[in-house]
Amino acid sequence: MLHEAGARILQERVAEWDRDARVEGLLVRYRHFWGNFDTVATARRYYRREVRCVRLGRGVRSFQDAQGFRVGSELRKIRARQTDAEVFHYGWARPAWAIGEKHEVSKTIFPRGRDRSAAAQARGTLGWMPLLRRFAGAHPRAVQEWIAARANEAMVPLEPRRFRLGFLRYYLSDWIERLTGARVFEFRNYVEV
Repeated sequence: MLHEAGARILQERVAEWDRDARVEGLLVRYRHFWGNFDTVATARRYYRREVRCVRLGRGVRSFQDAQGFRVGSELRKIRARQTDAEVFHYGWARPAWAIGEKHEVSKTIFPRGRDRSAAAQARGTLGWMPLLRRFAGAHPRAVQEWIAARANEAMVPLEPRRFRLGFLRYYLSDWIERLTGARVFEFRNYVEV
């Protein structure tokens, strides 16, 4: 869900950068909610930015699972600029029954992950991961009523915190990013111009 402030930002950036032919898309920042509407996943396994506004008439099309875009028959990465617009992603912040349905659908859409979806569905929990952070801001107005309607529904519980050696990379990456502002070795579906 694009935050209402983001619509204004994107409109302004389109007007500002429309004459720069190098710009084929605009990047938005993501907030990935995990398990409920008050917890945000910030580990590098979740993308921080993605293109969500594209220039028409350039052969831009969605790519693979539609997370990103490519250009032309050579499938070149889209050239994009950053904006401060925010998208709130609620894919894993749903009532328990909706997460169960999501796992069922995932088994047919992503056949290679069928066993993983079935195992997650059988556990009935969402895995705990490092760098989950509390969200205290305002949700987009367009979803506030939707969120309020789910206030009394059972959400999928998070598994208890359990440290794994593999989590060290997330903590190290987060430390480097906080220190330098750079997310080293970050995968990008785009090229910044």
